[in-house]
Amino acid sequence: MDDLPFRVRDPDSGRHRIVGVFCAMGYEAGRPKLWRLEAFTSKSQPDWDAFLGALGGAPPRVVCDNDHGLTNAVRARFPTPSCTCASGTCATR
Repeated sequence: MDDLPFRVRDPDSGRHRIVGVFCAMGYEAGRPKLWRLEAFTSKSQPDWDAFLGALGGAPPRVVCDNDHGLTNAVRARFPTPSCTCASGTCATR
């Protein structure tokens, strides 16, 4: 799981803002699969909670970076899977 920021222009105001596109990818039958992709206006834990809640079920393993909102949401939503984080520090343990 990770996010990527995008700069978008509001067509009504003409102003630019940064939004994050959240992504959950995994494998099914040995093949990569995109599980969910959704845009949010922040990288807060409530936004990550909403994203993770829409996935349904619990993965056996979570791989993510050490982003505060994401790691807290992963820890709260999936307390038991094994975890690998880019920093080497597991957020879920």
